Amino acid sequence: MAVLLTGCRCVELDCWDGDDGSPVIYHGHTFTTKIPFRRVVETIARSAFVASPYPLILSIENHCSLPQQQVMASTFEAVFGEKLVTSFLFEVDYTDEPRLPSPEQLKYKVLVKNKKLLPIESSPTMGLTGASSAQGYGGVLSTAFRSNGIRHTSTSLPEQSNRTSSIMSNQSAGSSLTEYFSDEDYDEDDEELDEKELHKILNSMEDKCGRTSLSLYQSFRRSEGDAETTSGSVKHAPTRKRSNQIARELSDMVTYVQAIKFRGLNPLSPRSSMKQPSTVPKEAPPGSSFESSESSDSTSTQIAQQPRPRCLNAPAVHHPCYRCSSVNEAIGKKICRKHPMALIAHTETQLVRTYPAGRFLSTHPCYRCSSVNEAIGKKICRKHPMALIAHTETQLVRTYPAGLRIDSSNFDPVTFWSCGVQLVALNYQTEDAAMAVNAAMYESNGSAGYVRKPSVMWDPGHIAYRRFNPMDREFDGIHASHLTLAVISGQYVAENVYSFYNAFVEVEILGVPADCKKIRTKVARKNALNPIWNETFNFKINFPELAFLRFDIFDADTNYMLSQRVIPLQCLRPGYRHVRLRSPTNQPLNMASLLIFSRCSEELAGETCRGDLEPASPHERRKIHFLVVYAVARHEAYSILKVTQDTTANEAIAQCLTKAGVCRSARGSYVMVEEVPSRAPTQRV
Repeated sequence: MAVLLTGCRCVELDCWDGDDGSPVIYHGHTFTTKIPFRRVVETIARSAFVASPYPLILSIENHCSLPQQQVMASTFEAVFGEKLVTSFLFEVDYTDEPRLPSPEQLKYKVLVKNKKLLPIESSPTMGLTGASSAQGYGGVLSTAFRSNGIRHTSTSLPEQSNRTSSIMSNQSAGSSLTEYFSDEDYDEDDEELDEKELHKILNSMEDKCGRTSLSLYQSFRRSEGDAETTSGSVKHAPTRKRSNQIARELSDMVTYVQAIKFRGLNPLSPRSSMKQPSTVPKEAPPGSSFESSESSDSTSTQIAQQPRPRCLNAPAVHHPCYRCSSVNEAIGKKICRKHPMALIAHTETQLVRTYPAGRFLSTHPCYRCSSVNEAIGKKICRKHPMALIAHTETQLVRTYPAGLRIDSSNFDPVTFWSCGVQLVALNYQTEDAAMAVNAAMYESNGSAGYVRKPSVMWDPGHIAYRRFNPMDREFDGIHASHLTLAVISGQYVAENVYSFYNAFVEVEILGVPADCKKIRTKVARKNALNPIWNETFNFKINFPELAFLRFDIFDADTNYMLSQRVIPLQCLRPGYRHVRLRSPTNQPLNMASLLIFSRCSEELAGETCRGDLEPASPHERRKIHFLVVYAVARHEAYSILKVTQDTTANEAIAQCLTKAGVCRSARGSYVMVEEVPSRAPTQRV
């Protein structure tokens, strides 16, 4: 209840079978107290929307048997009633391009996050070759099948769909929907990838596509299978652990937050200006891209086994000419528009049936949420930050503390926020520095529980869209800020002000790696009542939208923290201010405050953040503008230059040559042409 009253909007429920036939909640395999499931749900219902009206997500860690899962489902319905979302609510959910509803649309609603089973009636589009229906109707017509643990994929047409590139699910191109949602994939969230296997995956992603690669986990597995097939060795897939089944009653309650196992990242959108790796599809025999899955299975059997002579009079009962595939109106129109000649060739040897639209893809990637622990999450953030940002545009990602944190400590959430991760789970029972940063993040808008991402991560109109890498030292297209901060004095900086503490202030900037910095003041001897420091510091903040200012007051003798406060940089008011201090556990302190002076302004050209250097004259400081120049570097569609109103064309060309890796002395051989937009439809410039 206390967690919900702080504005938390996602709570994990660790559910286990109870002895009396009703599920219980406790930390599994520990000596924690077992609490009846119904009592927990009733407590949540009383406090769910006291602090915030926005939707509450109940993340189910499901260890229960099928009968007790049915009890869970009936309890949810009885307690939450109409607040529980059990079906898709909006018209956009039934279109070709669905999207998640906004928190405003789901006010006072409860969402269940759990694994979801396939609908009872399988989609008739599954008879169509490949995974075009499973991947949002955008993939090429390809064939995928398994044989003796080896995965084979044959593709005859290059990828042409923009939508597939931006909203492809976690499954690899060519995997079927039935296979992806099989019971074998319902593993627990706590199950981790093997460390060596994860290392191989990340290295493979780098080797194949570089830093901007978004290779999928299953694509890596498929490439291994192809290599094994080439070498002539056939291996059987290791038997995977089959997890508990999911009750249909509980599965039907899962709508907008469908838990899936993390398999990899979505590919980059074609709107990205980053270099796209060129992929050449393997040659396939004519008509192979239109074969059905059954034909593929028979082919795979022939690959894995020695072909046996067949009687000439034996009928080919599995020949494609005897088959009929069904596609709905939406998929049929896409195929007709994108691959008309291929479809004509396909219908020469196989029947095709189409029918009116009326179904929708309830397992669309935008409804899915994959969970990774902090170890895997940090590796992905470090190696593929831009890939993760692109992935989180169309799919939810949740990260949680590693199981090795037996003391229930927390990790720094800013690392994951800067890479676009939406749900950063923390141990709320531990009031440490990470929880203080988390509280500051959501207190900025009144503890509503939802904060909008920086626009550079999701707005295609931003000049640095799909170019922002939080691991860089500086960012093109984003205005940096210059912060001047003076720590003047403190008042009652410790709970026991009559102790003779030798207090000093540690000022820390938290944010992307380029912004992290820590500075400390001098020591005020034996004074915790009204210490005076009167020191001024200067900081350059490269990404101010995700920067936090942290004040820590320590005792110099024992290094014991007396008080602290974390404030988002965008919430820091300029001028002379009293900052209310809190205890080390982030609880308010009576009369404890810090008197500061702050001034935050946009960085100017010629400005320095070092206090030991002479400030530049007003004539040398100019406002920075961004200039977009096309065809500078081969791997980028355009480059962003930092210029001022006094920048000449020769200076701009010199910057372009530096970015292109060309000697600046050759700038006399280049010209820059300005693109002027037309003001009238008939005017040509």
